[in-house]
Parts: sequence; structure tokens; C-alpha cells
Amino acid sequence: MRIRMMADGRVLEGTAKQIAEAMHALAFGQENRTLSEYIDWAVDPDA
Repeated sequence: MRIRMMADGRVLEGTAKQIAEAMHALAFGQENRTLSEYIDWAVDPDA
């Protein structure tokens, strides 16, 4: 799987989990969330 980030054109490649982990690592202010918490936040930031 390959995803191009719209914000900066960066390309993330790998399995869905690897891409989610890479996005989590790049996300500002999300270092204290687990991957599962980050995914929940990314899907619904108002929750």
C-alpha cells in the first residue's frame, strides 16, 4: 500500500499498520497516545 500525504507530498509505503504507525510518529502532539488512541483520535478528533 502507498499513500501520499497531501500536506507535504511525503509518500508512506507499507502495510496499513506500518502506515498508521508512520503517521502516528509524524503527528504533532500525539506522542503520548498509543497507536490505538491515535487512530481513534484521527477518525474522530471531537471524541
